[in-house]
Amino acid sequence: MPDVILQAATPGERQGQGLTIEYGFSPSPFGKCLIADSPRGLVRLDFVDNNQHQQAIDTLKAMWKRADMKPRNDQRASDRAAQLFNICHQPDEPLRAFVKGTNFQLKVWRALLEIEPGQVLSYGQVAERIGRPGAARPVGQAIGANPLAYVIPCHRVIGANRALGGYGWGLNRKRFMLAYENVLYEAIRQ
Repeated sequence: MPDVILQAATPGERQGQGLTIEYGFSPSPFGKCLIADSPRGLVRLDFVDNNQHQQAIDTLKAMWKRADMKPRNDQRASDRAAQLFNICHQPDEPLRAFVKGTNFQLKVWRALLEIEPGQVLSYGQVAERIGRPGAARPVGQAIGANPLAYVIPCHRVIGANRALGGYGWGLNRKRFMLAYENVLYEAIRQ
């Protein structure tokens, strides 16, 4: 996974005015995903199951109401997926992501980007990292609003009791992601 630079949409940009978005569907190690990209950076990554394609497109369009949506392009999405999910290749430049969220959400998402692959933190530990001890519940809400599955690694956050907690794209997928990272990153470290 490349390093990620999060750029936040300003209040005037949050509807997507003047933004061109290209999207499509691609296979990934964790199932089929919708990948949406713009000149400003990646704007959405959702995992989809069999009948969720239109729902994922509708969510994307609702998030960026005024953006110019290009026609679906699965080849471009597959090319992008090859970059996003290739953990053995470090690109020359970091991945740019263009997201909209509150200042608190952005703080949480940036903290998630600092969790090393193969490691996990509890919601409370993330709250401590952002200087808000005791804010585990708001941290969980910010994690639930993550627009970039896997890229912003919310799958690396678990409950204080070591239970997996929730995951918007399914607990089986979260289990698999954690196992995948543990095995592959341990092999890379050796």
